[in-house]
Amino acid sequence: MLAGQITSISESKVIHRFGVSNATARRVLNEIQEEGLLRRIVGKGSVVVNQSERVIKEFGIVFFDIFNRKEPFVGKIGEGIEEMAREQGNHIHFYTTRQREIAKDRHTSLYYLVTRRKINGFFVLSPLPAADIEFFLKEGMSFVVLENDYPGLEVATVMPDFERALLTACERLVKMGQTRIGLVTGAKNKDGILTSNRDFLLAAYRKSLAKYHLPYDERLVVESGYTEEDGHRAIKKLSAEAPGCRPETVITSPFSAYRGVKEFLADKPDWQPLVIPFADHEIDEQCYFLISYKEMGREAFRVLTAGLGAAVPYAKKTLIPMQFITHNL
Repeated sequence: MLAGQITSISESKVIHRFGVSNATARRVLNEIQEEGLLRRIVGKGSVVVNQSERVIKEFGIVFFDIFNRKEPFVGKIGEGIEEMAREQGNHIHFYTTRQREIAKDRHTSLYYLVTRRKINGFFVLSPLPAADIEFFLKEGMSFVVLENDYPGLEVATVMPDFERALLTACERLVKMGQTRIGLVTGAKNKDGILTSNRDFLLAAYRKSLAKYHLPYDERLVVESGYTEEDGHRAIKKLSAEAPGCRPETVITSPFSAYRGVKEFLADKPDWQPLVIPFADHEIDEQCYFLISYKEMGREAFRVLTAGLGAAVPYAKKTLIPMQFITHNL
């Protein structure tokens, strides 16, 4: 293969040539593909990559802290990115910033990688300071931002399609006679960065209420942190409203706070609203929003690689669809 004498290969060829099983042949081809030596093309099978054209690209996933409970989706998104990278024979590296500004610390590996062009692009999973995003843009670095956006800056983003999901949910709730719909969002970013589970979720919520002629009541909207304790405090605040003013339905994000909401309501037999969380897996709930963070990672990889080498900042806005799952409603 490396000598250029083989241009294509298949499982059947490996089986007949070496007398191995289907499973072994498949495993070998997968390993060769991961090394960037093969490219699988629909309808053509596995084609050997011309070594003169083979270029392994290096990408980085950037986030604050691997143990940060604010970012439980990092692992799933990383899986999706890694799957796509393996398919194309590229490499993925993880970088944590510990919430320090990259642009200000010239001694960090990230600063070195960007300024010396030692990496092809980044997936930004945490709300990095705007100064770091401006630094990437100034240096001509390719990157895509997930779950966040930066007003006034031309950046490519990938995030959940809250608007379509909430419009679907509100239509169903209105048909059920639910008119007081509460919302538990993530916390507002103090640096003015727009976050998906607060700013975009809230905008979608308000638009959905207006669509079905439901009044917006700020008493039914509560910001929460990312722990069960935060969710407990948020739902407790909603429960403090007079009985006739409490929401009949509570849409809650993020998922970790949802557990605190459920725990609080277990001791409130006099108030049992319909709770609708966001989840990336099937859960035992009457209804919920289902989103694939792995697919978000895969789509982010497509967006980033499509914009590599662009003469101007690549600022595509991509929305990942969600399903509104209902059981016995």
